[in-house]
Amino acid sequence: MAAVHAVRGRRGFRPSALLLLLAVALLPGASLALPVVQEAGWALTHTDFLENVNAAHFNPVDGKLYATSTTSIANGGGLYRINGDGTSTLLDAAERPVGVVVDHATGDVFYSILGDGVITRVDFATQTPTLWVDGFHTGDDDPVGMAIAPSNYVGAHLLPGQAVVVDEGTNGPDEVWGWNIGSPQGEFAIHSDTAGNPSPMQQPVDVTVTATDIWVVNVSGHALYKIDALGNAIPFFTSQVLGQVSAITVDPITGDLFVIEKNTDEVLRIDPVTGATSVVINGFSFIDCCTDIAGLDFSPDGSMLFVTDRGTETIYTFSMVPEPGSLLLGLVAGLALRRARRS
Repeated sequence: MAAVHAVRGRRGFRPSALLLLLAVALLPGASLALPVVQEAGWALTHTDFLENVNAAHFNPVDGKLYATSTTSIANGGGLYRINGDGTSTLLDAAERPVGVVVDHATGDVFYSILGDGVITRVDFATQTPTLWVDGFHTGDDDPVGMAIAPSNYVGAHLLPGQAVVVDEGTNGPDEVWGWNIGSPQGEFAIHSDTAGNPSPMQQPVDVTVTATDIWVVNVSGHALYKIDALGNAIPFFTSQVLGQVSAITVDPITGDLFVIEKNTDEVLRIDPVTGATSVVINGFSFIDCCTDIAGLDFSPDGSMLFVTDRGTETIYTFSMVPEPGSLLLGLVAGLALRRARRS
């Protein structure tokens, strides 16, 4: 049976961005720094807290977030559902799990474990965990960030609905693998790292799939790569020099890439054609690039952006609003999100 936990010592809340700022300002000796929206059209509408939180992803089937607590089983490590009312539910205890991806059609949730080299599926209806994939590169399995090809995908290597995962390559190969969300095992190599054909990536940690391409971010060396039709990792250059990029996702509305730049504590927007880069939100507190990873996700309609910041053990929800400076609109967005998550 799944265990229900109070989110340790903290409560979730949903006021608008301006109310959040006002509340912090009025607290005696308050030192909490909230992220600052730089791109017009977004407002901070909700925060959730979970100790050692990593890689929160949105599940449209129930309107809730699912995240890993990246610690030992003894300290509460595992996959959690964030209930949005100040509690979280442990769905499957696990030793230092990392990445998360959600099947938007069924609500099934998959999470990866770096050290054990496995991907586990948790069935949405029954909450039953099943070992899903455990056979990547022989002798070295380090799966981290994952993504599912959208229904309109027309690129190489994957069929719509198939999934992809990056192998971080801890003391071993840095690779990209495909796998099936509808059946276990059956994984297949997309980008390999061999002595005869070494990968240019030194530490890939997250991946996303647009309508045409597979994109990978790498926290050591060049930051952003696109996988070509032959399975080669091709460096992609942007207008802003990137440092340690620890997460990537795609905007469902524009097709732009969103990434976390750990060195500057920013979420950036990147044009996948021109490489033009701009700051969407800054002021986060991202920590170690090797553990605070794969923490970006959009709702399927693109109206909500979810950013996981392990430095503050916080999942931030940003919602699209016509006038992000309007207190009333921010409050309405927050109330709507509250109803959606409690239904």
